[in-house]
Amino acid sequence: MIKKVSVLILMLVVCGCAGGIGGSDEDERNVPLAAKARLAEEAGDFAEAVDLYRQALDKNHRLARLHLDLALVLHGMEGRKDYISIMYHYKKYLELRPETEKRKMIENRLRLASQAYAGMVLGHSNGGNTPIIKDLEDQVAKLKEENELLERKNAIFKRKLLQKSEGLEAPSRAPAPVLKKKPKAIRTYKVQHGDTLQSIAVFFYGDVDRADDIYESNKDKLRGPNELIEGQILDIP
Repeated sequence: MIKKVSVLILMLVVCGCAGGIGGSDEDERNVPLAAKARLAEEAGDFAEAVDLYRQALDKNHRLARLHLDLALVLHGMEGRKDYISIMYHYKKYLELRPETEKRKMIENRLRLASQAYAGMVLGHSNGGNTPIIKDLEDQVAKLKEENELLERKNAIFKRKLLQKSEGLEAPSRAPAPVLKKKPKAIRTYKVQHGDTLQSIAVFFYGDVDRADDIYESNKDKLRGPNELIEGQILDIP
């Protein structure tokens, strides 16, 4: 299994190095979380690799090569496959790299994933096994929700970059008091897969520094500032 996934990814790397797209791909594969994900793949810890790729894409969902690497790992894993995610990430790579020389190979793998997904849905629906279909529908809804969240985060980052390019300076923050009082929560947020306090702060305030405020409001339920649990309910001050 490890050899199968690694060989396929190596083939795609070699293909990518033949032209200009390869340079972009390699630059993206060298971001810290992607490098850690590749080490996890080499060690055979594909679940950890998937988690690291998703964390990297949460930070920047336009890293095309990471969409492809994530799709390849998910497609190569043993057991029941998440075809919805596999197809999404293959398509996202082709969308972000329309001129890639790997297009034919990726389209072939996308076709195989689509056929397998269709066969799985038809097989279960003919047998009246509706829980499987419901599970797939839930996966589609979750992916749409995650995509919308990423788009909102990306819009916030774009606005901040535009402000900087126009020479606008963010208003200076008042010095923090010696004794910080826990902010009163006025809303809550359910932690999603790959969330960090910093990404939640950007989502609600457009300011990564507000992560400290969120941590102070939830110190009694968090083991540490970097130990969020998926499904956990946080108070947002």
